[in-house]
Amino acid sequence: MNTESFKAIAGVVIKTTFYQLIMTVGIIAVLGLIVGLLNSFFDKLVGNKIGRIVCLTTGFIGVPVHEIGHAVFCLLFGHRITEIKLYQPNDAEGTLGYVNHLYNRKNLYHQIGNFFIGFGPILFGNAAIMLLMYWLVPNLFGAFRSGSGFSEILGQDVFSISALKYIIETMRGTLIIFYSYMEPGNWRWWVFVIPACSIALHMSLSMPDIKSSLAGFCFIVILFLAINTVLYFIKNGAMQTLTNYFLITGRFILNFMTISIIFSLMLLVIGVIIRVIIQIRQG
Repeated sequence: MNTESFKAIAGVVIKTTFYQLIMTVGIIAVLGLIVGLLNSFFDKLVGNKIGRIVCLTTGFIGVPVHEIGHAVFCLLFGHRITEIKLYQPNDAEGTLGYVNHLYNRKNLYHQIGNFFIGFGPILFGNAAIMLLMYWLVPNLFGAFRSGSGFSEILGQDVFSISALKYIIETMRGTLIIFYSYMEPGNWRWWVFVIPACSIALHMSLSMPDIKSSLAGFCFIVILFLAINTVLYFIKNGAMQTLTNYFLITGRFILNFMTISIIFSLMLLVIGVIIRVIIQIRQG
């Protein structure tokens, strides 16, 4: 193999790997960050005192889901849980719950698990919201499930403007579907919305979560590069087939994480209302 052929193969493998990461891990990271930022804005709007009350009140639901999200991926990736507190507010440290775990740093599977453990609250939180939707508002769940996927951008460059526009349009479509199926007169709707808002509010990641995820992400990149390199030489088109599966997965991640953003936006609106009321009473 000459130098030019090697560079061409390496370029295809690297670009495809980046493509796969953006449409899966990238969506999780970016939308998870957006949820975290919206929740931070909510805290700033309502202030420390009210924010603490809201945090403790919603924490009965949101914090256990957050910590279970960490714990589930600890178990899936072979980490040993040494201590877990699903809901134990600590005013001195500012914590509401935690999961302590140990793992073998020489074990690749354990290292990859760090990413999923760190992002566990986002992944498990969205799964919990999805299950609530399936149980309480099945019509809304069905509408999302039958929505269009990423098939329209399979042949496009993920870095193109058209691909970005399609992702934005998919999120906008999710927003439209959500509000089209709102049933404020149905008790099931509120039994779905209230816990979902609590889960979304506590989906934000702590700095230790983010640092742990970054360490795991490096190993995921190495794994993806290795798999794509092997697939490139095994069978023509195998790497593209894998990419297509990643795109299908990315569609579901995008849809349901957009729902979490919707709940965070709803909380932000409530935060604005509370802020206005506070200013009126102080003025």
